[in-house]
Amino acid sequence: TPAEILSDGIVRACDLLHADPFAEERLRLNESMLAHLTELQNLLGRQPDPLVAAGRLAVICNDLAVLKAPLDPAALVADAVSRRLAVDDFVRLKEALASAKRVIYVLDNAGEVVADRLMIEAIGPQRVTAVVRRRPLMRDALDADAAMAGITCRVVNAGCDAAGIPPSLIPAEFRRELDRADVIVGKGEASYQTLEEGPWRTFHLFVARCACTAKHL
Repeated sequence: TPAEILSDGIVRACDLLHADPFAEERLRLNESMLAHLTELQNLLGRQPDPLVAAGRLAVICNDLAVLKAPLDPAALVADAVSRRLAVDDFVRLKEALASAKRVIYVLDNAGEVVADRLMIEAIGPQRVTAVVRRRPLMRDALDADAAMAGITCRVVNAGCDAAGIPPSLIPAEFRRELDRADVIVGKGEASYQTLEEGPWRTFHLFVARCACTAKHL
C-alpha cells in the first residue's frame, strides 16, 4: 500500500540521518491543542450529540493545516459539527459502539491525539485500547504523545514500524487484539489504506489527502 512504501522510505531515512526528525513538531502540535483542551471539552459538552461532535472534531483535526493555523476552539467545533463529510457513517458507528465491550482506536498524529482523547472519553476509556507507533515515524503519535495528551485508556503499540496497520507486518499478538475487538476505529489515511487490506470491519476517521484514496472512497 502507499502507506507501507512511504513508511519504508521514512524508516531508512531516520536510520541514516536522524532518529526522530519530527520530535519538536510533535511537541508543538500537542502543546497547541492542549492549550485549548478545557474549552474544547466545554464546547463539545454543549452539543446535542457530544459523541458525534467529538468524532467529527477528530476527523477535521486529521488535517494538518487545521492544526498549524491559529486555533479558535469555538470556530473549530463549529466547523466540525457543520462540515459536510463526503462519507458520513457516524450513525452506524454510534450504533456499533452502543453494545461494544472492546474498542480498538488506532491513533494517527501528534496534536490531533488531543481530539482523539475527547473522542475516547465520549466512547468510554474503560472499553478502549488506543494504538500508537513503537518508534518515531514522522508526526505519528508515540506512547509519550498519548500520555502528554492525557489519554487514560489502555495504550499499546502496533508491533511494526509502519504507518497504519499493515496486516502482513503486524505480529500475532496484535492481530489477536484486532480479532477480539467489537469495534475498530482507524484514524488517518494510512490506517484506511492498510486496514482495508485486512479482514476486519473498521470505521475510519480521516481527511483524504490523496486523489486516488478519495476516488476509492
